[in-house]
Amino acid sequence: MRVGAAEKKPLAGYYVTNITDPSPFTGVIEMTALVDPAELRGNTLVYLAEVCRRDRRSMVAQYAEIEAEFLDGLARLFPQFSRDDMLAFRVSRVRYVFALSTIGYSSHVPPIETSIPGLFS
Repeated sequence: MRVGAAEKKPLAGYYVTNITDPSPFTGVIEMTALVDPAELRGNTLVYLAEVCRRDRRSMVAQYAEIEAEFLDGLARLFPQFSRDDMLAFRVSRVRYVFALSTIGYSSHVPPIETSIPGLFS
C-alpha cells in the first residue's frame, strides 16, 4: 500500500527514509529530493509506503482509519510535521509492486562517514 501526501515543506529532505521503529508504514519516500520542487509548484510530494501481505488489516481498512493512523505515525517520527501543511492525502492499494531504479541516484546519496568520528551509516 502506498499513501501519497502533498505538503508545503519537506520532512527530512532525503529520498528514502526506511523506518525500523514501530510505525504503520515502513518507509518515507520524499520525491522532492529528486524532482524539482518547481514541478510541484514549490510543494513536497511524500509517499508513506507499507509493504504488506494482502490479508493485512490496512489492505481493507477504511480510508479515514488509514489517514488517521498514518498521519499519527508521521507526526511521531517527524515532530516538525503539521497537519496544517497537508495539501492532499491519497491511498493507493496494489497487489504487486516493483521498485524502479533512479538514474543518477548515487550522486544524491549522503556520505557513509558521518560527522561523528568513527560512526558510519
